[in-house]
Amino acid sequence: MGVGVGVGVGVGVGVGVGVGVDAVTVDTLLERVSPDNDELVERWVDALRRAGGVYVSVGDDGLRVTARGTVRLLHQMLRAGDLPTEDVRRYVDPPQYRNQPLDEFLLASMLVDRALRDYLYEVAGDARIAAAAMARVDPLLATGMLQVVRLRQRRMSAGQLLADLGRLFGDARRSDDLYGRVAERIAAEAGCELCLICSVDPHQVEVLGASLGPQLLGLHGELTLPRDQARWLDTLTDANELVLRGEGEGLVARLARAGWRRATLRSLVTHGHLAGVVMLAQRSSDAMAGRHADLLEALAPLLAAQISLSRQRDDLLQAAAAIDELFDASPNMMCVLDRLGRIERTNQRFRNEIGVPGDLVGMPLSWLVHPAWVDRFEQLWQRIVTEGHVDQERVDLITASTERLPLAFEAHWLKEAGGTHRLCMVALWNVSAHVEREARSRQRIDDLSQFAHHVAHDLKAPLRTIAGFTALLIDGLPQGANAELAVYGARIESAAERAGDLVTGLLQFAQSTESDGSRSQVVTLSHLLDDVCEQLAGDLEARHCVPIIVEDDSAILGHTVSLATLLGNLVGNALRYSDGDAPRIDVGVHAEAPGWCSLWVGDAGPGIALEHQDEIFGLFRRGATDKPGTGVGLAVVRRIARAHGGEVTVESALGVGSTFRVRLPTP
Repeated sequence: MGVGVGVGVGVGVGVGVGVGVDAVTVDTLLERVSPDNDELVERWVDALRRAGGVYVSVGDDGLRVTARGTVRLLHQMLRAGDLPTEDVRRYVDPPQYRNQPLDEFLLASMLVDRALRDYLYEVAGDARIAAAAMARVDPLLATGMLQVVRLRQRRMSAGQLLADLGRLFGDARRSDDLYGRVAERIAAEAGCELCLICSVDPHQVEVLGASLGPQLLGLHGELTLPRDQARWLDTLTDANELVLRGEGEGLVARLARAGWRRATLRSLVTHGHLAGVVMLAQRSSDAMAGRHADLLEALAPLLAAQISLSRQRDDLLQAAAAIDELFDASPNMMCVLDRLGRIERTNQRFRNEIGVPGDLVGMPLSWLVHPAWVDRFEQLWQRIVTEGHVDQERVDLITASTERLPLAFEAHWLKEAGGTHRLCMVALWNVSAHVEREARSRQRIDDLSQFAHHVAHDLKAPLRTIAGFTALLIDGLPQGANAELAVYGARIESAAERAGDLVTGLLQFAQSTESDGSRSQVVTLSHLLDDVCEQLAGDLEARHCVPIIVEDDSAILGHTVSLATLLGNLVGNALRYSDGDAPRIDVGVHAEAPGWCSLWVGDAGPGIALEHQDEIFGLFRRGATDKPGTGVGLAVVRRIARAHGGEVTVESALGVGSTFRVRLPTP
């Protein structure tokens, strides 16, 4: 799990050993437990790597980010003395940890504990000082580990409760006692005497359901009370513990007079507005110590949504159904974030790609980011906050099965009256299938490609027949025959060869984005160029040309065969249009914005006039030239680039040469 809270094996080992040890010296030693300590971080990485499982699946970069982050948590625990619940949730809720076996987590914890212990003993130089330091560390490690285990257990319990309540809401949507049955189920799960579910609007507080009858609540059938008698709502936050007092006529006062002494409350917020409140109460005066906070937090989104639906059932159900249908119909992954970057809703495509059902609400999107992209996503989120939107960016997420999901990313704030940002709409799509953003256009293109493939394939046979019989006619002409017949025959033969070349180009274009269904792979420029040089070996040797890599500082993410075709067309194009013997062709790739690189091929050919630089990427379109060619190669390059989420451009000057640049994704 990487939380860095190693199981506290040997808790208490060395307790008392440090008697007489200089505390300042121990403090100095513990200052080495820092995320800035690269040596400790690397040992942490090795320990997690030995644990295997989810830790190995994130890769070396992701593992290093995870290790540094968990060392940071231990550093904070040494200063603060505990691990905040929010930090525990970071290593429990994200998809990659949900199915992690407990023994894998325990093994990682023990290995991390051993790595830290060995490190402190090595650098201390004095076993007494190291033992005294571990005597302070071990209880924190054990406590953190127990927090994680307990929170996992509570999450499993809350998940089952959510499923049960979902069935209740689905099966008894119009039942008068629906909320009463829900309150009874929550009270039983929490082991609490009373559960109360209320709706709140600007005018009133209404008790929708309770686990006990109205008489035991002191309400005597009066379930709707004025909002101005509920002053406690004005200071209500996400979770509060309240001492119930009997002054006044409001809900809290009546509960107090009926013998209830303490309560834990959770606000139910939907679309930024307070829709209701859920309360767990007890007759005892003992503090409840926030022991129900996690349960109420898990239930809050479901209860808030149901209260909102109940309040405006007909209109809201119709509107929500229409919005959900549009939202889910998107071919892209979609989610809505609040001002803190937490998920408020997702569409079905998003949940399917991540591999998690609809329980992502309330989770920061950053928790779904692949560890290797955490730092870059933080910078991206800051841009979103300050600029209001970002377009055509990159971010890699991690799925529940720990697979890396490379995505293109767009985000735009939805503004409220007054111009304030409240919700952020995010669209993501797989960079290796960028054309899914225009699904209908892609379908039409694919249909046309299939048609072109079949037509081109069917044309090859008659063209071969024409060429063959024309050659026979020319060879069979008697000596002294009409010279014009030979000229006509040569023209027919040339036209057939030209038509054959066009058909071959059409087949190449139709097949240029056919995929074998495999996932994108990481490939280097040198590997691609080796394939290209092998494909073009005859042409390159005939011209005494060896393409030179002059820049190579980034790997590329994509389909290897398609990328080799793309590079081969660019190199072949440069070779064809370069004059003289041993023409120079430069090839390179350099990093651009995070997640993107530029693959380029440059030549010293005649160059392309400005007015022709846009049209040369069209199918069967060529610039003003007498060089042989079909006008297909650059169209194929553009199609492959767009299939990877990128684009191709050209920089050229007459008499100087041309440089073609293709924007492609990186790991």
